[in-house]
Amino acid sequence: MLPSFIRRRQRPEDPLAPDRKNWADELMTRLLFVIFMVFGAGGFLMFLGGSLISRLSVSITSTS
Repeated sequence: MLPSFIRRRQRPEDPLAPDRKNWADELMTRLLFVIFMVFGAGGFLMFLGGSLISRLSVSITSTS
């Protein structure tokens, strides 16, 4: 992957290479952003759910 990138850099007569690289980079950044947002939201919801469940279990055990 790295040698082809270096070869593409040394060959400026290929006009499609920078556009293709920018498109791939934009796609990868968008995918990573979506993945991190999904995992962040899921972790946040799991944290909220866990805290609520622990509070409910503590209140249930304290009342009995």
